[in-house]
Amino acid sequence: MFQPSPAFFRHRRSQLAALAFAILAFAAAPARAEEFTPGQKAEIESIIKDYLLAKPEILRDALTELDAREKLAKRRPAK
Repeated sequence: MFQPSPAFFRHRRSQLAALAFAILAFAAAPARAEEFTPGQKAEIESIIKDYLLAKPEILRDALTELDAREKLAKRRPAK
């Protein structure tokens, strides 16, 4: 029987947190920045900063994905 290690759960939790962050970011996308009060903007920025500082590997993962997409785009013929 498969017994996941604590590292497995940490990695899965990190993935789920990133997914939740992305979903929330896209759900809020229709809202324009000018619709937020200065206090709300500061709170949003603080939440994002705290999250990225707590999970800096998210930035590495995002940059890795960006690099892969750029390499793929270079290999595709121009339309």
